[in-house]
Amino acid sequence: MKADLCSEKWVCFPFYPFSIGFTFPFSHLVNEFFNITKLAYSQAMPFMWRILYTLN
Repeated sequence: MKADLCSEKWVCFPFYPFSIGFTFPFSHLVNEFFNITKLAYSQAMPFMWRILYTLN
């Protein structure tokens, strides 16, 4: 598989957000943050997930 592979059937999420208590689907705040910043969920570093979890 290549890094630029796009799949219609699956999505890759980092494990960290789930280990701190998030569940999928993510809350409205988290979804809005990623919609506004245009970041992918997998681009968020663990520190960013901790801040989102605290704000949530």
